[in-house]
Amino acid sequence: MSYTAIMKATYTAVQVARHLLKRPLDQHWGTELRSALALQAGTLYPILGKMQRAGWLTSQWETVTEAREDVALPGRAVRKYYMVTTEGPESGLVALQAMVDRWDSSRVAADA
Repeated sequence: MSYTAIMKATYTAVQVARHLLKRPLDQHWGTELRSALALQAGTLYPILGKMQRAGWLTSQWETVTEAREDVALPGRAVRKYYMVTTEGPESGLVALQAMVDRWDSSRVAADA
């Protein structure tokens, strides 16, 4: 199933995809994404939710112990980490790259 059947390739969704693809093997959390992309929670989390329901991302909550052991930010809240799926032809890695590529090619065509 193509990404267009799952979610609309909006400018914001493509920006989220680009950011995730910069470090596709890393764990990303909401505050990091919101800061990097200057997005509000009400914009970012619905996009992440759609990507997760499509199977492009998985998520995992860190433990309270892990959060408490963060010496750089003592007392911070636990994070929900999002990871790009990398297995198979319908993986997030493939789908997110297809979304970005199609967006880029439509922008080139519009500029021509």
